[in-house]
Amino acid sequence: MKPSNSKFTKLQKGRLKTFVSVQNTTVFSGPVFGDFSLFSCENGFLIDKHVEIGKKVLKSFLGKKGLLWVVIFPNKSITKKPVGVRMGKGKGAVSNWVTPVYAGSPVFEIKNVSYAVASRAFQLVQKKLPLQTQWCARLNPIKTL
Repeated sequence: MKPSNSKFTKLQKGRLKTFVSVQNTTVFSGPVFGDFSLFSCENGFLIDKHVEIGKKVLKSFLGKKGLLWVVIFPNKSITKKPVGVRMGKGKGAVSNWVTPVYAGSPVFEIKNVSYAVASRAFQLVQKKLPLQTQWCARLNPIKTL
């Protein structure tokens, strides 16, 4: 899972804020697309493999019953030089693609499933992700045909 076309593939890594003050944070308002949402409780990077594994677990557990939205997309590259190479001589090759995730940002959303099914599905995904996450439900579910 990587972007199909990007102008600059080798980006600077950047840093995520480890301490976020209460005044600058926005409270997670709930699911946007679906009825249930899995959101992050801490800042960090999610590798494309984590996103793929979470998507695979949710698809296999939900089957054809529910709709799935992957809210995040890995569009930032992380480079790494091979072992045993001396310093200098340019930047290394792209090793993997990541997405920066902040506390309160949604990762996955699902719809058209019951509360028990959503609870079990998100418990399975939480074991696979490296970040601490929680899930929440919409207060008034939207009825669809």
